[in-house]
Amino acid sequence: MTDYNIYSRRSAITVLAAAGLSACSSAPRPKRPNPVFEAVNFSGPPFPLAVNDVNVTVRPRLSGDASPADADFPVPPEQIARLWPKQKIRAVGGEGVLQYVIDDASAFSRVTETGEVVIAVIQVRMILGTNYGVEAAGAGARVDSEARFTGFPSIIERQEALHDLSLDMAQKLDAQLTTSIKQQLGPFIRT
Repeated sequence: MTDYNIYSRRSAITVLAAAGLSACSSAPRPKRPNPVFEAVNFSGPPFPLAVNDVNVTVRPRLSGDASPADADFPVPPEQIARLWPKQKIRAVGGEGVLQYVIDDASAFSRVTETGEVVIAVIQVRMILGTNYGVEAAGAGARVDSEARFTGFPSIIERQEALHDLSLDMAQKLDAQLTTSIKQQLGPFIRT
């Protein structure tokens, strides 16, 4: 009985070399590292208000957006709106309570002819009330901003643009609320 080997030594080496080369060519390309995003911080000292406490209320959304984009943001609009009173308001004691109401803090996406536009909105108001439930003063701000994308950006490029949008909104919100507090809540600011 003759034992036939269908592979010669030369063909076996050729097959192994081809397999090795194909494994090398299908190696994944080096990936761009995930970006490290700058934290959203509000500069300047907090406002010392003559209140006992600061309560934050987030109003529920009445109608859902057709295409919400909040989850795409490294720092979503609602997180920015919640962060502001933690960093910029200090209750120094008094007879009242400051109610910080987030009326809207959302983002939505719309497809355009050239790509996409993401629109983000933050609307907040502050109501300074007495212990008896009487409204003594109020202040507020509304900030909106947008990012336009042409074509199909990568996930990293999209997150970087949306983070820049978040930083822009935080800066606008801080400027508007600072002005509004100085104008409307001046008698309640303590030094």
